[in-house]
Amino acid sequence: MPLDIGDKNSTLFRGLSGFWQKYFKDAPDLEAYYQAAEIYLGQTYLDLLSAILNIGVVDTPIFNKEYWKLFAIKETEVNFELGPSVSEDRYVYDMPGDIVIADFLQNTIFEPDVLLERDVDFDVDDNDGIVRFHEDPFRAYQDTEGNWLPTPGVAWRSVNIEVGNQFTDEEKTGSWEDDFGVRRGDTLRILAYKGAFLREGESGQPTEGQLSYVGPGNWTFQGTGVGNCNPGDIIQVYNTAAPEEEFNGFYIVKTVFPPNQVTLEPTEFLPEATSTVGLNWKQFHAIYYDESSQDHEIEYFENGYMVGPAGNPIPLNLNTPLVYAVVRNVADPQVIGAPVNFVPSGPPYPVTVLGPRHIVRGSVVVHAEKGTGGLVEEDVDYSVDYWRGRIYQKSDWKPTSSGTCNYQYQDEVLFSAGGKPSAKT
Repeated sequence: MPLDIGDKNSTLFRGLSGFWQKYFKDAPDLEAYYQAAEIYLGQTYLDLLSAILNIGVVDTPIFNKEYWKLFAIKETEVNFELGPSVSEDRYVYDMPGDIVIADFLQNTIFEPDVLLERDVDFDVDDNDGIVRFHEDPFRAYQDTEGNWLPTPGVAWRSVNIEVGNQFTDEEKTGSWEDDFGVRRGDTLRILAYKGAFLREGESGQPTEGQLSYVGPGNWTFQGTGVGNCNPGDIIQVYNTAAPEEEFNGFYIVKTVFPPNQVTLEPTEFLPEATSTVGLNWKQFHAIYYDESSQDHEIEYFENGYMVGPAGNPIPLNLNTPLVYAVVRNVADPQVIGAPVNFVPSGPPYPVTVLGPRHIVRGSVVVHAEKGTGGLVEEDVDYSVDYWRGRIYQKSDWKPTSSGTCNYQYQDEVLFSAGGKPSAKT
């Protein structure tokens, strides 16, 4: 008797005929489900054990182990940490909550194809809750458009968020990270903006303006009256015809030699050459910010911009900031016993150049005695130029003074002029 589809007998036999095929087809899903159940029960047991062991101990968990914990890491949460050598540079991530140690980081719980191992791919020191990646996890490879992306296999997404500001420099044509060594977590320090106009060479005809390369780190500029200014003032060279167009840009006065010559602070774009024709130039007085209120942490990079936090935007109601630096906290910034130049009586009094710039404000301690007795005091017996790293003696000191100082500093990654900030949302 033939079986007709739809009657009770045919439905039963058809179901039975495909049962084992469906059973074995679902086996991988069932296996994954049972494995997940085992992990869940294991974690439940660990939670119970933690609760028992911690009874009577107030706010001090002595045992708490998690089998698995999801880390959803934002690019802005991983910052660069400078090591004693390039091989010891790290990318630092503060693990969420009370987690203090991790042995593995992987993209899936079962059969991961991305596996990072402690002491091989990252470090966790003394259970401090900080993961220190050996390589930047957000810059594993570049796509065809040149964008840096995480390791293939790691789930990620790009989110458009409102940001406080972005900073670019019209002179820069390359990547901040690749070409200039700037990293997330570094600090953009706006030092000065263009203030009052002082003087200029005659526009439209050869002038006496000349930029000279003297040697490594040493440039001079010469022009009528240019030396009648202050260190830190700004010189703009503009509209320079070929082959001298490489001299166009902004330069910062380092030292002055009145009336017609200055030396220049080394910046990223100072050409290692000497101009052969007169340069058109203008000179401006630089107005300096208070450095403590003009630091902007760099959170990430986007389309050639350095992007900072929304809570600390660059002020846009002033003239274009032209003098800036990128600084970084170093592993051991403490300098002890650095020599200080001094004379028992004056004036004139000498100036001490410490070497590093960007001295941490308030960190300078000078070991000397006043000529009238007692320890010297900052802003009374000496003053400190924290940006340039200089100590100025202001009073008489006892000749028996040790003449040393202690200080801390930040490493200067990049110093330049010509930057232009703009708002972005």
